[in-house]
Amino acid sequence: GDLTPEAAAAVLSENRYGDMRAKAARHLAGAREVGPETRRCLIESFADMDPEVRLACFDALEQQGWWNIDKLRYFLEDIDCPILRAAFLRKLAGFLRPMNATARHREIL
Repeated sequence: GDLTPEAAAAVLSENRYGDMRAKAARHLAGAREVGPETRRCLIESFADMDPEVRLACFDALEQQGWWNIDKLRYFLEDIDCPILRAAFLRKLAGFLRPMNATARHREIL
């Protein structure tokens, strides 16, 4: 059957297989809305050892409209995975495009 966001969050936080955690996070990316507990689970999953899981969590939070420039900056400083850094930078570029990049934004990049 179809996983509820809560059930997917449980898989994301408790399953020992990276592919299952990534699948759960991708499922959450398709959810219309997630609650605060599920959102916290997605945020905590940025510490996951599997880059696919981290990328899927990024996408899920993006679908929820959670990202802003300050959150991106906070996480970007700790990301060592090239694929995820690229995703963050693309998202950051999306925020910068509509506005003139200030010195602060250039410093972030």
